[in-house]
Amino acid sequence: MAVARTEIRLTAVQQIQLRTRPQGATATHEFRGRPLAFTVTEPSGRVRSADDLFVDGRFSLRAPLLDMDGLTVTAHTLAGHIIKIEWLDGLSPNEIDARMAAVDSAMALTASRALQIPVPEMKNVPTGPFIFGEDDTQRIIDLPAYRIGRYEVTMEEFAAFVTANPDHPIDPQLVPLLKDEGLRRHPVVYVNESDANAYFAWLSKVTGRKFRLPTEEEWEKAARGTDGRIFPWGNDPDNSRFTSSINAPASGTTPVDAHPNSASPYGVEDMLGNVWELTSSPWKPGSKSNVYRGGGAFDNGGADYFRAAFRDIYGPSARRGNLGFRAAEDL
Repeated sequence: MAVARTEIRLTAVQQIQLRTRPQGATATHEFRGRPLAFTVTEPSGRVRSADDLFVDGRFSLRAPLLDMDGLTVTAHTLAGHIIKIEWLDGLSPNEIDARMAAVDSAMALTASRALQIPVPEMKNVPTGPFIFGEDDTQRIIDLPAYRIGRYEVTMEEFAAFVTANPDHPIDPQLVPLLKDEGLRRHPVVYVNESDANAYFAWLSKVTGRKFRLPTEEEWEKAARGTDGRIFPWGNDPDNSRFTSSINAPASGTTPVDAHPNSASPYGVEDMLGNVWELTSSPWKPGSKSNVYRGGGAFDNGGADYFRAAFRDIYGPSARRGNLGFRAAEDL
């Protein structure tokens, strides 16, 4: 009896649904994102886990065609595209392998064109020294090259993580915000260090890249360049370049791209105001709390409060409506 083999290398975040049918009929594979989990529904209706079929980014299924009749393998994530393949009868194992290899190539090509998850836009920060800190803490620091998000991580970007990881606990106050279409381009809030690290671990896995929180030093260099400027755009205060409550109480956050004139020398935007941004650096050696940078929409401490070298601190578990984060990436 011939054995059908399907190996699908996922190059995008997709969904798989495979329903087997009698010999010679058509099976359908739907790709919509990296699976949350696989389940197998047997002809009797019994449902069992099939997570072992998805290993290292590859879905594999080997079984005699007759034994597979009526099985359904399903994983639900994001909307995507559909590919149909025929289950062939009367072919030799080598012929089936050759046909399936052609299908694999077609699916991989289609998958690479159908990336369904939003990935933060990144900006390059070159290697070299810069002026870090201010007053008696000011010093020269030399950093290797890295990338940093052009904007803070958005509601839309974080929602993809929540969809793909439903068991990750999030703040109840964040749930309705992630569903609000009007907030898609706003920075994600009510998130803490655990949420950020889980998001970056997932994003790195599904993209094959190396995302993480920026260090305090990386954040500051991206914000002020190499010349020690006070603000990302220069040394002159300008409250119109960021969202705050300096002139009047802010009603909430604004879209991350609302202030293109806030860009730093590296083209990084919205680094002041809107939300405080978490870094991976501890407040001081041995501290369990990390440094936050940038100031938030609800702060009214004056323009000097919103400067590139200003530091603040929140506890590692803090989730508030003015706390978010930005991506960094290893080169």
